[in-house]
Amino acid sequence: MPRFPQEYDIEIVGSYENQQLREAHKLVVNLVEIGNKREFRKTSKAATMLYIPVRDIVTVGLVERTKGRVRDKNYYLVEILFGEQNTVGPQQETQSVLFKVDDKYLDTVREHIQFLREADTNKFIQRQIKSDLHPKLCRMFCKGVPLTSL
Repeated sequence: MPRFPQEYDIEIVGSYENQQLREAHKLVVNLVEIGNKREFRKTSKAATMLYIPVRDIVTVGLVERTKGRVRDKNYYLVEILFGEQNTVGPQQETQSVLFKVDDKYLDTVREHIQFLREADTNKFIQRQIKSDLHPKLCRMFCKGVPLTSL
């Protein structure tokens, strides 16, 4: 199973109706077997300001921006488009969050979300996550230790 960071340092650049979200500086991923979500927080331990279930993410893309006047320098932002999956048809409203993350994590953030989207439907990935979350329990199960002795 690929190893991803559990949190990313970010800077909210734009979008989303909630202006308080601009105070979020962490993108946190708490790995679970099914139903993963992305959480935007002020700090690692702070309350969640916005959470997006992975199943509600429509696309994750990179947006190119230019900085400077004399010496133009291009940089990239991550954009997450999301909407509630319970909504059907053209009425489904999509919202977006645009944020800056360290360049070395640009692709990682996208790969991480894709991996978690697959995990919601792929039993093999769910078992991998389960064994990573509970390695001691999995080792005992593989050795044939009855669950009643736990």
